[in-house]
Amino acid sequence: MNTKWRPFLQKVVQGGGIAIVGAGLSLFLMGSGLLSPFYLLPFGVVAYRFSPKVSWISWGVASLLHLALGIKGGFPLSIGSTAFYWELLYFGILSASFVVMVLPGMSVRTLYRFLGGALISSVVFLGLLQVSSGKGEQSLIQQVVQEVLRLYEETATIDGEASLGESLVEKKEEIATFIWYLLLYGGALVGHLILVSVNYFLARFFDRSSSPKGAVFIGRFTVPPGFIWLLSLSLLLLVLGAFFNVSVLQIAGGNGIVVGGFVYLVQGMGILVYLSSHPAFPGFLRTLGTVLFLVALFIPGINVIPLGICIILGIAETWVPLRVPYTTGSSSTPGM
Repeated sequence: MNTKWRPFLQKVVQGGGIAIVGAGLSLFLMGSGLLSPFYLLPFGVVAYRFSPKVSWISWGVASLLHLALGIKGGFPLSIGSTAFYWELLYFGILSASFVVMVLPGMSVRTLYRFLGGALISSVVFLGLLQVSSGKGEQSLIQQVVQEVLRLYEETATIDGEASLGESLVEKKEEIATFIWYLLLYGGALVGHLILVSVNYFLARFFDRSSSPKGAVFIGRFTVPPGFIWLLSLSLLLLVLGAFFNVSVLQIAGGNGIVVGGFVYLVQGMGILVYLSSHPAFPGFLRTLGTVLFLVALFIPGINVIPLGICIILGIAETWVPLRVPYTTGSSSTPGM
């Protein structure tokens, strides 16, 4: 073998091996159940730890393996059905969007890549749910609701509350319809925003560059000032849609409010992280505050308080600078 080709071939073999491992790990996580929300993480790790090109190769391999598993009967959707192809399209678009999100050096701001990828993935996801129900068949939502209610009915029977479980099972169609409208009016979009944000946040820990990671990254997150107009317009569309009973306006307004609320929530969290990182802020209070904040997020009813505070802080920073740079040394002003 010509020695000048050896480094190139070694690089190709190494990159191909990494891409295959990343693709296999992604599919493994997707089918693992509890860890399935993290199946996008391997693409981000490959992009940050190795190279974006290898991440794209890993995405291509994962898509082909996904198709092969589907053909062999790895999916509950029947081969050749419209829903089967929609599921393949959904996996391809969501994972490709995530690869685009983690690519460095792009002219398009990461926030806009996030919103665009989550929006497109949400539309395809809703399309998948819509086409999954044929004539006389249950939709994917109805299947999930039926399975959850079945488990609840078994638990209720053991606890002596069989009548409550039976009444919920009788209303499974109403519950499925409610979930569909919840997804349509912003639930699908906020779910995808959370999904890609968590995977992106974890993937950044593998970034070899000097870019900020962890809490430092959140503390520096800022929303463009003009974004407040999107939130205002969305609220107007929602009100007009409700007043004139126009569903399209209500859906557009609801999803716009979800987007605005989410980005301002993250900005509000960044403000709290930045303020708590002040050198004069006691370390034990920072730790205690973080623990209490995380605990409050998982308490129904109580979680509205920290979430609302973060959103209000995020919106307020549009007009009031809340993250004023601080110095760690002595003041240059005499007497201060």
